[in-house]
Amino acid sequence: MAIYQYIHLLDILLHMNQLTVPYKCNLYIQIGVFLSIFYLTTSAPLADSKLSTSDIKEKQQSTSVSLIVDEFKSISSDMMSIAAYPFSHPNEMLSFSGIMGAAIAVDIPATEFVQNTINPLFIDDVPDLKLFPHLAPTDEYILVGLGGLYASSIAFGNAHGQLTAIKAVKAIVYSYFYSHIVLKTAFARNRPDPSLSSNDVDDGYTRNPLDFFNFHPIYYVPKTEGTAFPSFHFTMAFSVGRVISNMYDNPWLGYTIVSAAVLPHFEGHNHWFSDMLAGALIGTLIADIVTDDVNGLKSISTSVNLFHHEFEFSVLNPAMPLGVTVKTAL
Repeated sequence: MAIYQYIHLLDILLHMNQLTVPYKCNLYIQIGVFLSIFYLTTSAPLADSKLSTSDIKEKQQSTSVSLIVDEFKSISSDMMSIAAYPFSHPNEMLSFSGIMGAAIAVDIPATEFVQNTINPLFIDDVPDLKLFPHLAPTDEYILVGLGGLYASSIAFGNAHGQLTAIKAVKAIVYSYFYSHIVLKTAFARNRPDPSLSSNDVDDGYTRNPLDFFNFHPIYYVPKTEGTAFPSFHFTMAFSVGRVISNMYDNPWLGYTIVSAAVLPHFEGHNHWFSDMLAGALIGTLIADIVTDDVNGLKSISTSVNLFHHEFEFSVLNPAMPLGVTVKTAL
């Protein structure tokens, strides 16, 4: 079966120049997902070859069940850690507020740059798998990729791959709850007009980056009005990317994989620049909490006593993007 897959992949690559752009986009994503699953599945040790086939199968089943049970048990502590983070880390929240304030201050020119310069680089014509209603096509590819990683990891007896997929799905669920349900409802910010450079404003959009608190009921599915801050897609993408990077101790692996799926639909997100930045930071936080028990949140700390004041400097995952914090205790 594996040989057939590689022959099919080679045939696609050899005939790629004869395909139309939308079909190429679809195949590039499929190829990227396939290669990513293969890499992640074979990146950790496989089952012990000294065991019999029945022993290996029983061991794999036992491991798979225990992984799911353990991760299910940690949901409540994960949710509490995320909810309590603003209160347990006031310095980090102060830094986050400052970053958001600066981003909102430059939202109009920054968002115009995204709309006029970044969006045209990507063709918003990603084939919809129609597997998950109300999800963007690229989000579906992420979920399908994680499902493929989990299934192939079970087949190869790769517990690490299974755990990665489970934690990534947990990060998606947390991203949906905190970003889409809680924060979008609380801040109720209107989305930017799809073309800020023009003078026209479409219904449901705004040209004012301070257009917050347009309160509405909880929207469980995507809507236009009052659902800008933060970007759920960026929260989800960065949470999944960060989980993969943390699990495989590779600072760019997860972000590269997720970017290949998210960027083709970049224009369809339609957010202020600060919405996207907030989503990236929140997604990173969620992933670090989800992978805290593996190799996330590895810290290097040092304390300095200066004039009877204790200064603590802590770097979280220094090799990881968006993973630096500085704490001071006066």
